[in-house]
Amino acid sequence: MAGKTKRTKRRGFTLIESVVSMFTLLVCALIFAGSVPIANKSRGKAQNANIALSLAKKQIETLKHLGYANMVPSQLKASGLIDSTTGKNLTAVMLYPGATGTNSYEFTGSDAGLIDSPGDLLPNGRGFVRITDPSMDVRQVEVYVFWTELGESRFVKLAVRLANL
Repeated sequence: MAGKTKRTKRRGFTLIESVVSMFTLLVCALIFAGSVPIANKSRGKAQNANIALSLAKKQIETLKHLGYANMVPSQLKASGLIDSTTGKNLTAVMLYPGATGTNSYEFTGSDAGLIDSPGDLLPNGRGFVRITDPSMDVRQVEVYVFWTELGESRFVKLAVRLANL
């Protein structure tokens, strides 16, 4: 056995193993970095939709609390729930095809401590209350919250019917 020499084992990583692991780490980092802007964009859209829905819910609950008898523009204005008693046509104002007539009242700038202003919380935010009388002793109240997002118009609509009991 004099002719055989012992080889000592070296421990550690080879150059190829190191390059492969760095490449894998780089690919993972690029995937993560590429997904961050998309996630932020989606989060922003969801946040705007949540704000609009929250505003519409608050407005509906406040209007329900006022009751059937107070669903007239003068009372809504006195309560600080609409900006003006002048009715607007949603089709003309927001290019919304579903609501015709001039029985919509804007609440974009109103804030009586009970609700928040869509104009302050959403990009190009506007809110409208629409009151109709579908039958005797019943009023339908619809709340619309519009905003723009990446050049597109978005909206939320909630409705409730109030009876004269």
